[in-house]
Amino acid sequence: GYCPVNITNSFVLNLSLNKTKKSIMNSLHFISVFVITIFLSLRFVTSCNEFVCGSVVSKCLLTQSCQCKLTDCFCCKDCLNCLGDLYTECCSCLEMCPTQNATEAALSPKSQIGDFDGIAALFDTLTEIDDDKWTIYRFPMKAGLKRHFDETSRLTDDIDREAAETKKTTASSLKVPVVNCTVIFLNTCTSNKKCMQYCESMGANSYRWFHDGCCECVGAECINYGINESKCEECPEHEQEEEDKINLDAFEEDYEDEEMW
Repeated sequence: GYCPVNITNSFVLNLSLNKTKKSIMNSLHFISVFVITIFLSLRFVTSCNEFVCGSVVSKCLLTQSCQCKLTDCFCCKDCLNCLGDLYTECCSCLEMCPTQNATEAALSPKSQIGDFDGIAALFDTLTEIDDDKWTIYRFPMKAGLKRHFDETSRLTDDIDREAAETKKTTASSLKVPVVNCTVIFLNTCTSNKKCMQYCESMGANSYRWFHDGCCECVGAECINYGINESKCEECPEHEQEEEDKINLDAFEEDYEDEEMW
């Protein structure tokens, strides 16, 4: 019974099967890699372009400039400044690309507000005289109004507006002493977090931070979180830069006209 021909045929058959199996495995591996590559490529094209955005996104992550959500966008200005000209292309890498609904939610109030356990004596002392860091605004207000409006100042669609107006009229008719409401506007732009910290350290009772970067610290005798208008002298910065550019262009034009003569 020894048959060398059968052994040879069996060896050749096994060798052929092994080659076929290896070829199939290689093909499957190539297909898998190809599919994954296509998937990742599509992902980055539609969401985050790592090649373009990698460097600036890393910087913004390190500086924590985009650590918020669009629905509570206290960092929007910082994130916009950090990403710069690449904001539109790279905002998706940080989940900061606005949708229509998110944009409306983030921008519908033009400012954000907050309260502190203020120290009136400290705030009054610091705001007695002008300072290079801020601009002071004072306006008269009846002393009893704050108590009436602390709750109604935040109410919008949740209460009957007519009832709030009635309460306001009643409070206005009271004969109470007139005091000065004092607010300060920081001259330069700041983040929401720094605005909050700055106002609290000054003894303010509340603050208002505008989405253009302007910060307002509000004293104890004020209602409705002070003045609902951005009045910082050097903020937003781009407006000052644009004004300087216009002035420079005008100067250059005048200079060129003089040279012609």
